Amino acid sequence: DLYGRGVVETGAASGFSARAIHGLESVTLRLADDVAVIHAGFTDDLVEHLGVDRHRIREIRNWTHVDPPDPAASKAFRNKHRWSADEVIILHAGNMGYKQGLENVIAAAELAVRDARRARFVLLGDGNQRASLEAAGAGIRTLEFLAPVSEEEFVAALGAADVLLVNERPGVAQMAVPSKLTSYFRSGRPILAATDSAGFTAGELAASGAGICVPADRPDLLLNEALRLGTDSALATQLGEAGRRYSDQLLSEEVALDRYERWIIDLADMRNADFGCRRKRWSK
Repeated sequence: DLYGRGVVETGAASGFSARAIHGLESVTLRLADDVAVIHAGFTDDLVEHLGVDRHRIREIRNWTHVDPPDPAASKAFRNKHRWSADEVIILHAGNMGYKQGLENVIAAAELAVRDARRARFVLLGDGNQRASLEAAGAGIRTLEFLAPVSEEEFVAALGAADVLLVNERPGVAQMAVPSKLTSYFRSGRPILAATDSAGFTAGELAASGAGICVPADRPDLLLNEALRLGTDSALATQLGEAGRRYSDQLLSEEVALDRYERWIIDLADMRNADFGCRRKRWSK
């Protein structure tokens, strides 16, 4: 994450505090021999706003840590939670913090009740906003909260859903790339993102072809698009398969570790070359 940008986009700090965080981040990164970023979008920010030499930045993507869901395990998970076959399950898996802006999901769930739509929004995980979200969503029958689960059950949960959701607060765009996307791509399920159209999340979905985006503050569009994805099996399959291809080609552990190895070797070679130059100067 870019913390200087993050405190501004989330409104966590402003004025002197925001400038101090930006300055500390800039100094730290400029003093490093090299910097690895998990997304190409961070590079321009580091160069233009933090003063890092572009030639000292390496893109190394985070890799997915989960296997594709087992259909039998996902069916069992769905049955365990009594999700009926005729309702669209929209799953948000991961942190429930300020950045996620999940009040938007609660509003979409309320619309589903009002309009008698067969949708269920499931928020799986924990975070510093969970208690307030549960209070706000109390009594909404199209909204469900699940506690964090084991890695095995997490994979089953992804496969049990019809649509996987990324929701971001309006204004959050280029401070981070949601880590949940790596698992989502691997699941083979279509992804719906309520996010800034100019942000990194929207860019990832466009690059992968694995999902669609709606504005971050439009619960009506969130509900409509979730139902469209959840009931159009051909489109859902197309997007899910695209996500898996993207994961295999770009987000595998093998690809990432190969890039880390190349980065370390290049750093060592650079240090050795620099040491050799200094020895020549000393010998003179």
